[in-house]
Amino acid sequence: MLEQTIRIGTQKKVSIDQDPININDLFRDNPGLNNLFKNDTEYNVNPENGRLVSHGHEYFNTKRLRSYIKIANVIRDSLPTIPEGHVRLWRGNRPGELGKNPSFTNCLEGIALPFLKTYGGELSFIDIPEEMADETLATGLVAEGSEFILSSKLASQAEGLKETTLGISPKAIVLCLRYANKGQKFDKESFTAWLVKETE
Repeated sequence: MLEQTIRIGTQKKVSIDQDPININDLFRDNPGLNNLFKNDTEYNVNPENGRLVSHGHEYFNTKRLRSYIKIANVIRDSLPTIPEGHVRLWRGNRPGELGKNPSFTNCLEGIALPFLKTYGGELSFIDIPEEMADETLATGLVAEGSEFILSSKLASQAEGLKETTLGISPKAIVLCLRYANKGQKFDKESFTAWLVKETE
């Protein structure tokens, strides 16, 4: 049983208890994991500051962020093309929260995936018209230009990732994010070794 206790802000402790993990079954039941651990990701780096650049955002050039970008690219590649004149927004949800929380972001690897790692729920997305994105852009103590507050009606239309398209279950994505957060080599062998250690 993989169990992790985390503290979210000033909230009470949250215990995330996952089903027992059979590593052979994990890779058999999640064929998309093999795509995730391929070493063919090319990273764009800003030559002026050495930061990673991905989909309009810049990040510190760390192993953790490189892994998050790799995961984000596999997710993006599994989804339909964004309709012309629209913006795709993301949310890393708590369990059972899909479509209920109006806070979204246009920053998959830098905001949505780290929250998904912490919350342990499901990743959701929604495509909204660009003019609506301008109207719903959050201001104040938020990541500038990256956070949006949608109406309850619009938030309820967000979709979860289709496991059949991605080939990776929500639980397997969370496991990959938790491993990526360690900032270690991001390949199948290292991930498997980490799972063995965590489930002993």
